Amino acid sequence: MEIPKPCQQWIEAINDTLDGKVDENEYENPLIKQLFQVIATDQTTPEEYAQMKEEYNQKRIAEEKRIAAEEKLIAAEEKRIVAEEKRIVAEEKLFNTVRNLKELGKLTEIEIAQITNLTLEEVQAL
Repeated sequence: MEIPKPCQQWIEAINDTLDGKVDENEYENPLIKQLFQVIATDQTTPEEYAQMKEEYNQKRIAEEKRIAAEEKLIAAEEKRIVAEEKRIVAEEKLFNTVRNLKELGKLTEIEIAQITNLTLEEVQAL
């Protein structure tokens, strides 16, 4: 399989920039020539690029950790809210049961308190 000429030029250009032997006149593509000009005016050393990449990676890792911690806090809060909602629903059901038992009049408030594990004062308040 033959590599198309435009692709071949880009591959050659990349190789030339890596080995530092660039002859811009060998290339027809204006984008490749523009790339060589940018590289020529950019005085950043490979060590500086490596340092920039390391700083970027450290910031990215720190951001990922922050996001993960935030998501963990949100999940814990959602779990707490669901548990609280369940507790409230269960409590409301218990209170309704106590009210129903009181309306039936078959049990004393003390018996209702003993059955439901509520205090006598709580039963009386309902």
